[in-house]
Amino acid sequence: MGSAEDEFTPLSQLKYGIGNCKVRVRISRLWESFNPKNDILFGLDSLLIDDQGKTMQARVHPDDIDLFEDQLVEGKVYALSDFTVDVMREDYMSCSNEWTMYFRRQTVVKEIQGDIDSIPLHSFEFVKFKDLRSRCDDKTDVLGHIVYVGELQEVSKKSRHIEICNASIRDLRGRNLSVTLYGDIACGFAEDMLKKGLESSVVAVFAGMRVESTHSVCSTTSSKHYLDLDIPEVQEFCERYKLKAKVQDATGTMDLMIFCDVAEKLVGVSAEELVDEIEDDDDWYTLPEEIEDLLGSTHTFQVFDKFGHGSFSVNSIIDHVSPPVAAATATQSKEEPDLEDSVSLTPTTTQCKEGPVPEGSAPTAEARSKSARLQSPNKRLRGDDWIN
Repeated sequence: MGSAEDEFTPLSQLKYGIGNCKVRVRISRLWESFNPKNDILFGLDSLLIDDQGKTMQARVHPDDIDLFEDQLVEGKVYALSDFTVDVMREDYMSCSNEWTMYFRRQTVVKEIQGDIDSIPLHSFEFVKFKDLRSRCDDKTDVLGHIVYVGELQEVSKKSRHIEICNASIRDLRGRNLSVTLYGDIACGFAEDMLKKGLESSVVAVFAGMRVESTHSVCSTTSSKHYLDLDIPEVQEFCERYKLKAKVQDATGTMDLMIFCDVAEKLVGVSAEELVDEIEDDDDWYTLPEEIEDLLGSTHTFQVFDKFGHGSFSVNSIIDHVSPPVAAATATQSKEEPDLEDSVSLTPTTTQCKEGPVPEGSAPTAEARSKSARLQSPNKRLRGDDWIN
């Protein structure tokens, strides 16, 4: 169980009563936990992460903070031993691990400086905005695109003055969430946003937030904020395609939505490249040349209706598959399709609301294919009509 000097016990194996073990962990977050109403100090808390990405909250008793506050630095990796493990406290928890580590006066802390890249810098337990209703008064982590930042203000609260900053973030589905920050995190966030520029496109992570309602969260003593963090969840908010196309074949016309990688394959350049080409605000309201060149071209789309409401999205472009005869006689492609650039992504059928077929599977018979010509728009497009 890790009693040897060079062997470490994973956090996942720690439980009540375990002893004579050593862990190798990174301190992802470090904060003083206290009751803001009366300033009663509960201890020096931290969120620990090991090589397996597992997390556990740790606490130093208030009487022992002087022994450890200079030894523990946020972001560094340590070998810890001679600690105790007990059940999770009900309040002020930053992760869902059922156990908590407690430092004792004899706890040994040794910094590790080498071969530490395998331990993540951060760990979050994000909750979707729509699921916040079940988490009221709990602490949670949220992220979203910042759509509003209010001015930093000083307010009086129970004969005390405290800084407050209100903000709003938006998730990938367009839901907004109100964020209220107090004290140091309010000041730090306002300062960081000022450096970024209030008009900048910024994705924020707010960790350790208390859920006030379905539509709002507020900071706690354990809250941290991160802007444009390099993690997969934040990368999902980068510029992505959202093409609204009107297509036509021999039977009529239909509207299609073309997203992300499928749209990028069709256009030939990434959404970020198109954004970088924009030099004037008016350019947001004109169709980029790369997209305009697609007008009148013929493609075979595999489409699906996820919710059964008659709103179709493109699942893949299968120009290498022979199109239906009726569609082929209605129009001809401007050029021969490049088979090397054809894509065959995971198909989703129109009749089924189940998840996608595993990657690499052959397209199913139920999936609809449309060989269609892209039509010219009858109005000028807004920027968010072609990019999200």
